[in-house]
Amino acid sequence: MRISKFFIVGLLCVSAFSLYSCDKGDEKESPYTELTPDEHKAKLEEIGLDIVNKIKPETQENLIRTLDAFIEYAEDLELEDNEAGNVQGFASTLKSICENNSLGNLSKLSRATDGELYSLGRYAGVYEMNEVYDSHGSYYQWDKIEDATDKLEFIFEVDDNKDGIIKITKEGTEQKFDAYDDDEGTHYAVKVPETAKVTVAFDGKTLLSLECNMKVDNGAKTVVSDITIDANGYKYEEHIDVKPDNASTTLAFSIDGEKIVEANAWLNGKNMTDGNELEDNFDNDNAQDLFADGAVEVKVYGSKDGVVLKGSVSSVKGLIDKLDKLDKVDYNEKNTMSHQTKVADAYNEFLKGEMYYTNGNNVIAKFSMQAYDDSDEYYEDYDIEPVITFESDNSKFSFESYFDDGISFEGLIDKIEDLGDKFDSYIEDEEE
Repeated sequence: MRISKFFIVGLLCVSAFSLYSCDKGDEKESPYTELTPDEHKAKLEEIGLDIVNKIKPETQENLIRTLDAFIEYAEDLELEDNEAGNVQGFASTLKSICENNSLGNLSKLSRATDGELYSLGRYAGVYEMNEVYDSHGSYYQWDKIEDATDKLEFIFEVDDNKDGIIKITKEGTEQKFDAYDDDEGTHYAVKVPETAKVTVAFDGKTLLSLECNMKVDNGAKTVVSDITIDANGYKYEEHIDVKPDNASTTLAFSIDGEKIVEANAWLNGKNMTDGNELEDNFDNDNAQDLFADGAVEVKVYGSKDGVVLKGSVSSVKGLIDKLDKLDKVDYNEKNTMSHQTKVADAYNEFLKGEMYYTNGNNVIAKFSMQAYDDSDEYYEDYDIEPVITFESDNSKFSFESYFDDGISFEGLIDKIEDLGDKFDSYIEDEEE
């Protein structure tokens, strides 16, 4: 499990733009504090099964089939600058969010420069997929049937005589977003609307609505974005507030108004909204110089109980610099237990991870890294791995042994696989 030196930078960037820790307040001990590791495992599976049972794949059947049909048709779609890739990517992201409840993918839609939604928002017109007949038989092609100025709309057949419609509209004043200057000094900027909206409909019924609101201040170099997706009562929400020295975000997923997941994160640094600084530092492998400390918190709710995961980094630069220094040795020295222990110690010096239950604010378990021997009869190999240590008895388990152990989680894994099979069946039935 070789971990890249930019693992934590990537983790924090994803966290800070996809997923802030709250004060504990008065200490409240969870009634599950003294459970054994196996009993904790059973409790975690109970919470997981409770959540999985709330997800009904049949609710999204027509939506998934509509998006999947469009993804296939979009391969032959050409807009002014051949945006087929963005069109397919946009639909695939929507499908992933609604099929896998992937909150992390929301940020793909709301990025101003290369985001899939805003890339498409620069185009307008109504396009229809039609079957064309010639002497060799028939084929499908996209025809532009209307020169609209305020919308981009796609009409296509999903079932016999049942159309799908995906429509993108924009509202408000267009805002200039300064991106970066290239090596020749050319300045690149894009314009984004205050509000972008999307609807996905099948057979005359709206199955998904999306709204993204964005405020850009080029003088202060700040961006505030709010995005909400409602797909048949499954709601996905994200708020992003990015400043030069701080980025924060909150995420939420609910079903018919009931909270399922809440997440928040923050990241401190400098010049984090300066496109030129970002590009220069990443190009020169100095990304860590832009980031300071950060934290992330994720809450997952069952009907009665839930689990809270918290993580933080005290110094991104300190961690990356130490890992860089440890990396400047030859393979033979790296591939030793003593060296991998130093690497694990570096992570543990700067990273902190904890698990709680929602019915208390005392730590149930802590996460850390350790070195381990992964040798076999043919090769000698040493690496690092994440471990979980329970506060009740100080027992320690590697993630692989604890979460992959057959003692528990079998029911949850089976249920998740069943959900995947149901979603897949909708697509397979359509292909037949």
